[in-house]
Amino acid sequence: MRKIKRICTVILIALLILSSTGCSGCAMGAVIAYQGQRPFDYPPAKWVSEDPDIWFVTRAPGDPLPAGVTNSWVQIGQLRINGETIDIVVGFDGGHGIDVDARTQTSTNNVLFLGSCKFSPDKLTVSIYKNYDNIFNGQYKTIVFNRIPLDDSGTNIITST
Repeated sequence: MRKIKRICTVILIALLILSSTGCSGCAMGAVIAYQGQRPFDYPPAKWVSEDPDIWFVTRAPGDPLPAGVTNSWVQIGQLRINGETIDIVVGFDGGHGIDVDARTQTSTNNVLFLGSCKFSPDKLTVSIYKNYDNIFNGQYKTIVFNRIPLDDSGTNIITST
């Protein structure tokens, strides 16, 4: 009986330890799982989608953040829809999530769409969460961005010779 009590106590302690670190462990696992795969983990590039017409530029590590940007994994770009150009900020969470917001000075809630990403070195495929599509009205379920390398200045597209 004593042996069973000890085993139960050990199991209970182990469960308490696992439950107290479980959530942070899962989040840390997501960060580690996608580290090195997200667009900002690669050298500077312009990530371009032709349909819909969206692009954003990633910076080199250590580059200064654009004005108004406080998070190093937020990228700046533009979205064109119905003849209108919207300045955007593109943010990636620690896992596979993406948040694309209108970049304005007056509003704090500018979500255009949220989604889930599939990463590769030269392509980013975004599956839009339909309940968080505030711009396309369901027209796009996925958006594919292709990576176009930039030179060290971050302004000129590198072309192969």
